[in-house]
Amino acid sequence: MNTGRFAVGALALLLVACTPSPDPATPSAPASSAVAPPSATVSPEASPSPWAAEDLPMPFVVDGPLSEQDNAAEVVEALHMVAGHLPVLKLDVTLDQATLNALTPDERVVTYRWADDAIDAVTSDFQYLGQTTFNPADYPLASIGRMFDVADLRGVHGDPIYQIQEYREGAVLQTVSSLPESTTVFFLKDGSAVPDLTVTSALDIADGFKAVTEGVTEINQFGLSPERGYWADMPGDDGQIVRRTRTGGVPAYDAPRTELNPLPVFDPEVIDPAVIAMVLARVRTEPTEACTVTVDMALERSAPVITVVCGTETYYADLEGRDMTDLIG
Repeated sequence: MNTGRFAVGALALLLVACTPSPDPATPSAPASSAVAPPSATVSPEASPSPWAAEDLPMPFVVDGPLSEQDNAAEVVEALHMVAGHLPVLKLDVTLDQATLNALTPDERVVTYRWADDAIDAVTSDFQYLGQTTFNPADYPLASIGRMFDVADLRGVHGDPIYQIQEYREGAVLQTVSSLPESTTVFFLKDGSAVPDLTVTSALDIADGFKAVTEGVTEINQFGLSPERGYWADMPGDDGQIVRRTRTGGVPAYDAPRTELNPLPVFDPEVIDPAVIAMVLARVRTEPTEACTVTVDMALERSAPVITVVCGTETYYADLEGRDMTDLIG
């Protein structure tokens, strides 16, 4: 019998008994904050945790490793309860240990760990640097075992470790890597692995194009290369140019760029990824030849031009895939 499930219920009852009634004049704190700074959403008078030091360590027994059944979900739920449902900055789960870093209203980091069938407060060198917080209940913790299996098939060897944390500014992601680290596999919010895109197949080119242009009506440039994956430059705030990048098995992310003379904008819908694949198939000397493709208005023609650079050779094509190399070169 998995005793963790019953312990979670008992823990919840103890929390109700131990948590003081809020001051009627003080607004209640939400359980978590996904975007807004915790100091703006959590009452400054709120206690980081209703558990006093003498209450810990607290026994919390589960049957088997955290990769089995709902063990990880139950352990993390208990950790978050002990943390007073504060906004979470980072979660680590291995086969036999789970660690949760939470943010207090005064922006201190508190850390709780489950190991050896008990929950305790621990010291940590993890620092708050403005990272986005999250609620672990929003993630598929019951699927950690399956994610470990998928990561193993993708080359994550060693002791697997599942993590949730901000990967790039504003982007909270799930990953599975290993100790010692071999490689990292990223997972979407539903627990499915982020596909590993190449820049050679027509299907991957279509997926890469969609990843960097979906929902965008104006771009300055679309491009792909073996080194940089897929990217799209687009207008940002205050005259900035934002580059959205999707490379390998890493989800698409945005990063600002400093451009003094940005290229003219155009609608990405004029680009057909199948045409780019066709042009690449025509100019490559072999299917895996490393080529860089850009589509933009740099040549100041009436429509964007596809530019393909393979080694020392440069080729041009229109949006229908017709060869323009002799005309432009």
